[in-house]
Amino acid sequence: MKKLRVRLNHTPMGPLAGFFLAEDRSYFADEGLEIEWSGARGASAAIADIATGNYDAVYGDINSLTTLLASLPEGTGPQAVFVAFNRTPLTVSVRAEGPVQMPRDLIGRTLYGHPHDSARIFFPAYARALGFAVTDVDIRDAQGSLGELVRAMIEDKAGEGVFGFVNSTIASLSDMNSPHEANTRFLEYSSALPDFYGNALVVTRALLDRDPDAVRGLVRAVSRGFRDAIRDHRAGIDSVMAHGAEMSYAVNLRRFTGTLEREMSHPEREHLGIGDVDPARLSRSCEQVVTALNLARQVSAEELFSPTFLPALDERRFEPST
Repeated sequence: MKKLRVRLNHTPMGPLAGFFLAEDRSYFADEGLEIEWSGARGASAAIADIATGNYDAVYGDINSLTTLLASLPEGTGPQAVFVAFNRTPLTVSVRAEGPVQMPRDLIGRTLYGHPHDSARIFFPAYARALGFAVTDVDIRDAQGSLGELVRAMIEDKAGEGVFGFVNSTIASLSDMNSPHEANTRFLEYSSALPDFYGNALVVTRALLDRDPDAVRGLVRAVSRGFRDAIRDHRAGIDSVMAHGAEMSYAVNLRRFTGTLEREMSHPEREHLGIGDVDPARLSRSCEQVVTALNLARQVSAEELFSPTFLPALDERRFEPST
């Protein structure tokens, strides 16, 4: 068995059901792979972790991969091989009845977020697409869960917005038994940045060069796991819970179904299946990231993502259970 160290964007939770169901159904073992799992502190943090050399693959935000590659010589960095989210989950949570009713209302407001939060990192691209600058907004560091930050925003009027993922915020509120979900609205980046993708499986350049068959097997097993979890949500969440999920079964199930409805529901899925991308769309997103963050060089879609290791389209085309 070949051992691979895989870093996910979080400890076991609903949206990771595909990985853990694949593990429990021996799909990695079928490919001659033994996986050592670990969890990062977010989708951008997972991408940063691949640069440490401690992991063979990570699951994290593909836009953060663009920023990493822009700092490296072309063709030397890691590469995405399976894109799970065909729509970005990034958002700013605001009070439903508060002063921010549309994105440009963020100008002059105070927003809170963790420094490593993907929505905070890529806020410059969101702001630029809407015609204002990051400096027009007061962005402050925050501690605590997303639910706690939203509670503080609503109850204590601590700022007018909180950076995060849509479903992560909803799950955190639900896990706290917070009554504030109804009082929260989401300014979703996908409305201003429709070309942005989200979480992807990324492998190191060393593994790509050394053992492409292992990469192919890894992608095939992950694809099978996502297929099964999408077809049978509860089987996927059973695996998440068995691997030590911190939130309740109900919260993880809701988080997974919410991810399928938002982050994995772009219309292109009808003809691309899951895992693949539209190269023109990905190229535009790369240009937006590079320009907004003033990165050192342009990154091409081909450098960022390779479809070479994907299973056949028929194996990646299916509908979720009802």
